[in-house]
Amino acid sequence: MRMLEPRLQQAPNDPHLNTLAGLAMAVEGKYELSLHHLERGNGTDLYPTAGLARQAEGLRESGRGLEAAALHSERLFQPELSDNATVIALLAMLEDYRRAGALNQAWDTAYRALVIHPSEPRIYAFMAELSLDDGDVDDAEAQLFLARRYRATTPPYRIYLVEARLALAMQQPLIALEWLEKAKQQRIVMPQAAAMSAMALLQLDRPEEALLVLNRPNMAQREDPILLAALTRTYLALGDDPAAQRTWALLQALAPGSPLFPEHVPGLSADPQSPK
Repeated sequence: MRMLEPRLQQAPNDPHLNTLAGLAMAVEGKYELSLHHLERGNGTDLYPTAGLARQAEGLRESGRGLEAAALHSERLFQPELSDNATVIALLAMLEDYRRAGALNQAWDTAYRALVIHPSEPRIYAFMAELSLDDGDVDDAEAQLFLARRYRATTPPYRIYLVEARLALAMQQPLIALEWLEKAKQQRIVMPQAAAMSAMALLQLDRPEEALLVLNRPNMAQREDPILLAALTRTYLALGDDPAAQRTWALLQALAPGSPLFPEHVPGLSADPQSPK
């Protein structure tokens, strides 16, 4: 991004430069800045292939999941879209609806994806997430069984994350940490993994370690709601109420009304409240 800044100062409305800047900001978790640039980049050749998806991600992380789903829906009408690309777009829509709390639309989207790829493990992993959102651990385990059955066809990191979330729901933090360690070996930056690691450490009454996880350089400056929610809970566990209040206020400012995951699981607060 630093290399782009001088060029953007000279041509602040250049669509291509704005698309590049928006992509860079999204990778760094600066979603509001990312949206600012990507909205100026619409119309470039790069926008339909990468910019649109990142703009939708920014909307999702800013508490605007339904707008994100509408953008991902546009991807389904792009010409010559492969079956795999269609499934990826549908899975992105599914996550958008989850973040907006629109679980019925999320389930409908999952079933649409299954029509195209009935043996795609990522779909079943997402369906397990939806079951956990509903508090149905038994159904989540059934969906994960199918995900494991087919997982040889795709990288398993998403399954690892859901396995970890299921372990959290069952108050098994050590098992959750084992699954998250496997996910980390995929070398993918996943805010959800960091948040769940923190939640597992909180279940183990190790809030200082949870804070270290959330303050790692590749996580500390991100604006992901799930990280801010975990950070709020960590500050509360440490007895630092002023820091918890500041973090909660930042979360509400960046993504008002977003359901907070992985907190919506049995064994954790199903309805996180603002720090008093």
